[in-house]
Amino acid sequence: MKVGRIGLFFLCFFAINAFASEGDKTEKWEGFKGITITEKQIGMMKGIANFLFSYGEGSENSPSEGIDGAQKIAPLAATLTKSKKILRVGIVSDNLPFSAIRNEMPVGFEVDLLRLLSEEEGIDLEISPIDVTKIDENIRENRIDIALGGILRNGSDPLFDYSDGYLKSDVVAVFLKKSQKNSQKFSLKEKSIGLIEGFFFEQHIRQANIQNTKIVAFKSNGELFGSLLKTNKNSSQPIDILLTNSHTACDWIAKYPELDFLSLKLANDSDNRNEIAVQMKKNSPWLSTINRGIKDLVGSSKFSELMRRWSIEKI
Repeated sequence: MKVGRIGLFFLCFFAINAFASEGDKTEKWEGFKGITITEKQIGMMKGIANFLFSYGEGSENSPSEGIDGAQKIAPLAATLTKSKKILRVGIVSDNLPFSAIRNEMPVGFEVDLLRLLSEEEGIDLEISPIDVTKIDENIRENRIDIALGGILRNGSDPLFDYSDGYLKSDVVAVFLKKSQKNSQKFSLKEKSIGLIEGFFFEQHIRQANIQNTKIVAFKSNGELFGSLLKTNKNSSQPIDILLTNSHTACDWIAKYPELDFLSLKLANDSDNRNEIAVQMKKNSPWLSTINRGIKDLVGSSKFSELMRRWSIEKI
């Protein structure tokens, strides 16, 4: 009789799961890969367990055996609540060595770092590519929980939170070697300067009001570097210099030795804008988890291995 009741319990569970709407399946039940269940379903299963085992075998006046059965099944129902948290991650799809999509798969230093962090914290990841120009929008509209991909930490941002920084990165100017023979005379004056749309250094250039400087914004690093290298035939906006972070610059220079770069120092870097970090909504519940994982990983042998794998040098 007990075996029949346990079997009926599982039959009810799979029936409820099968008929649940996809929109309701938000929690994963560990132990059965691919099976998801909501808090509402968990409550239903607990109710069924109590009903099935509220009376034991024998007379109505001897419920002890049934109570014992309910106690045995209670831990089983309780395991349904032990579900992993799901972290929705947006990655910049074209910004190696930090993040990119290659052969429809997310790759990059920060992608691998986040995977290590998720293993340590017991988190499931949902990774999707995002347009670098729409990072703020995706977070603000709650399409993702966090964003990464070479994002520079902005400690004074009133709208978003940033994790602790885990990688130093200078702002650099990249140019063709043949166009800048004497680096001692480097100047942004009378130059056409390319950068990624929304790149924070854009406001510094505009505020500096450098003589006859033209700023051209691009939507991807492929377009940005292609315009400088003259390999982007579709670009109608040639540039003399581009601004980016030092690690992205090194990644491109390794492939195109005709390029070179010089570091540009910020007038005020007190807000740690030379650090790569994870961006998220203000007062995000994920901030403490991400920071705890970063603290445990930075400086570890695993972190050093990732830096070697993606040819990242310390700054």
